[in-house]
Amino acid sequence: MPKIFIENQLNNGYEIEFCVGPKEYALPVGRTVEVEVEDGDCIYFDTVTMDTLKLATELLLSFGFDPVYSGFAHLQQAIAQAVEKPELLNNLSKDLYPAVAQLHDLSPANVERDIRFAIKKAAQTEAFQNKTREYFRSDTPPNKRFLALMYELAKISGC
Repeated sequence: MPKIFIENQLNNGYEIEFCVGPKEYALPVGRTVEVEVEDGDCIYFDTVTMDTLKLATELLLSFGFDPVYSGFAHLQQAIAQAVEKPELLNNLSKDLYPAVAQLHDLSPANVERDIRFAIKKAAQTEAFQNKTREYFRSDTPPNKRFLALMYELAKISGC
């Protein structure tokens, strides 16, 4: 059976998920995998695009988020993954936080806390207050409501 080698050379820290026939793979950065293929097998890659990450970054910065907080990076990835797979927003604790946590080698609870803290800090900025006044009743929205807003704004922007 013929073999192919696939190497993850992305420099953004993200693993590549792909399928060859019915078999699924997750490939961390810097790793190579040898895959047996049969005639007619197709390879499907599932990665978050750099355009989506760039849009997530622009949205967060426009809302007054400070990149110095680890929650900023988690929010970037959470927004990008939600745009790629909207079903992740249905259950943050079981789906989205673990997916982000895996990329950053953290627990889902740490990701949730870091995102909550980043939102709390951003909510103190004038940019955040001006942009969210019409969307949220409270000064600091829950993670789920904020991520839902970011998802909608990303979709409106064409992602």
